[in-house]
Amino acid sequence: MPLAQSGGSNVGSSQIIDNEIIDADINDGAGIQISKINFGTGLTNSHINVSLIQTALISLTSAELKNLHTTPKELVAAPGANKIVIVEQVIFYFTYVAPAYAGSAEFTISYNGSATKLVVNSGQMASTANLVQYWNVDDAVTTITDGTNKAVEAKNQGSAFITGNSTVKLDIKYRIITL
Repeated sequence: MPLAQSGGSNVGSSQIIDNEIIDADINDGAGIQISKINFGTGLTNSHINVSLIQTALISLTSAELKNLHTTPKELVAAPGANKIVIVEQVIFYFTYVAPAYAGSAEFTISYNGSATKLVVNSGQMASTANLVQYWNVDDAVTTITDGTNKAVEAKNQGSAFITGNSTVKLDIKYRIITL
C-alpha cells in the first residue's frame, strides 16, 4: 500500500511503495531531483560516489606508536585495482601523557611500502603538551608514482620510541580515484 506525502514550497512529494522510497522534488525553482533507495537490496558501495571526500578517524595507542617502526598502522585500506587514495588533509591530535617520547623517530603518513611521504611530523612526538596540527596534504605532494592500490598507513621512519605514553588521533579527509 503506497504512502504519499507532500508539503510546502521546497518539499515536493515522496512515496513509499513496495519497500522503496521514491522522492521527487519538482517544484519551481528547485530543479528536478529524483532519488530512489530500495530497502529490499539495501544501500551498498555501488550507490556511493567514492570520488567524494571521505573521512577516517583513527586512534593510535601508546603501544601502537612505540611499535610503528616495525608494525605500521593502516589508516585507509587499499582501494582496489586501478585506484588510488588521494589524501586531502590530516588533522593530528596529540594527547600528552608523561613521560615524553624519546628516540630519533619520524612519524609519517605514506602509502604501504612506498617512499612517498604524504605527511612528515618531525619532533612533535617529543612534545610535553597537548597539540593539534593541521596538514593540507596537496600542498606537500605534487607527484605520486607508487600509490596505486595501496593502503595509506602511519609509520615511524626512524628508530623506535624508547619511552612515552601519549596517544594520537588522526582525522583524515581523502578521495578514491579510479585511474
